[in-house]
Amino acid sequence: MIGKATGEKIGVIAYYFHKKKAEVGFWIFPQYWNKGIATEVLKAVIDYCQQQKDIHRLEAFVEEGNAASSKVLEKVGFIYEGTMRDCEIKNGKFVSLRIYALVSPITRI
Repeated sequence: MIGKATGEKIGVIAYYFHKKKAEVGFWIFPQYWNKGIATEVLKAVIDYCQQQKDIHRLEAFVEEGNAASSKVLEKVGFIYEGTMRDCEIKNGKFVSLRIYALVSPITRI
């Protein structure tokens, strides 16, 4: 992601398509947190996935304890579906991931 005002890199958003499903992930540099950037960009990605890629299901995985990312996903309409316990290793320790999804027809706030 590139900042509109500065033209500087402010974070990353990525998505992966497979058949009628997509996974989206994002992170933003700390100095840009709490500015609505992730919300704005996710709304655009949702629109793109629905209109251009005919995606039926859009998923996101959030490390347990990352309340800010969970809040962003819920704000744009993702629904919490459950937690995959100890499903990845990060810095030598198991971490759990919360699963969020939007299923077509995608409706957002």
